[in-house]
Amino acid sequence: MSFSISKLQNLIQSNGFIIKSYFTMDGMCFYIELYSTLYGDTFFLYIPSKYNFSMKEDDNTFKMKYINNKDLENIDENGIVEEQYGNNVLALDSNNIEEQLEDNYKHSISIKNISLSDLFQIKNVFKQVNRLRYSVQNLKYKLGIQFKNYFCSIRRDDTINCFFLKHYKSSTKKRLIIIVDLETFYLRLDKIQEDISTIKHSIYKILNKNQSINTDTLNKMFESNSKSSSNQMVQISQQIAYKHFDYINKIQNVENMLNTMIEAQKTLGNSIKNLETGSPTDNFNTDVNRIYKKNQIEKELEKILRIRQELLSVSIQLKEECDNNFLNVDNILFDNSVMLERIIKNFSALQEFC
Repeated sequence: MSFSISKLQNLIQSNGFIIKSYFTMDGMCFYIELYSTLYGDTFFLYIPSKYNFSMKEDDNTFKMKYINNKDLENIDENGIVEEQYGNNVLALDSNNIEEQLEDNYKHSISIKNISLSDLFQIKNVFKQVNRLRYSVQNLKYKLGIQFKNYFCSIRRDDTINCFFLKHYKSSTKKRLIIIVDLETFYLRLDKIQEDISTIKHSIYKILNKNQSINTDTLNKMFESNSKSSSNQMVQISQQIAYKHFDYINKIQNVENMLNTMIEAQKTLGNSIKNLETGSPTDNFNTDVNRIYKKNQIEKELEKILRIRQELLSVSIQLKEECDNNFLNVDNILFDNSVMLERIIKNFSALQEFC
């Protein structure tokens, strides 16, 4: 059944969200990139397949292609892409051909079209999303990581998909994206913006905690080999922790100021309404006084809206930098812990041959 995209757009915009981009597959809307005007968060609205919103191509609409997860598994640690299994014959159930074809990524992009450096980053992002999926396993909300024109996301069944976003121009910085499906979006319209902000802050806490765990693991490994290396690791870890604390503190301060502006905006808005609904028995002098007061309040309201817009710009920039910093540090420390542990185990194994 086909649904009206214009009605969905009206629902989104009338509830304080700005549409930034549409992502489609086979002409149907798959994700909508939304911007929250409350705290300046960007999130993706997922459109389940049972809701068919057909989309016409324009400058804000981008086609999506699956990146086959098995292709990512075939990338070894030395930068060599293993032979793909092109001669396999699929056994299809004739009663369920469409579903099986979708499961086997009939819309997938060939990894030959992706550079090796990008493939390694996609693989790392895939593994990172796989680790983070446990943090939202019991939530209706899911998450993904986007960088360049690639996006790895958690589905509602907690499996992971990676996508190529055709012609989508984005920064090389990683973005942590919260994903909400259409049904949850509709049911929690009045709470969505607060929910997304809460989830974002909670994930920052998880990443901070994991940073401490991974740093402690590295310190213990270094201590047995080099005290100077251990001291250097502690120093670096403290600097990173301070930077993360500074990011979170600044974001929280900006969000508090935004809340103050929102309350002031509501108060002034109510004052204007009260002035506009004056008594019909008011005389000329009262009307003039009311118009003067209304003009003064509107000037104050314009000032507040201007400040709020500036705060939203600061919030967006801070969150982009924070996302990129948290995700990269988490990935580096996790990889270092795994590789160093493997090296130590390998040295222990070598002793058996001495």
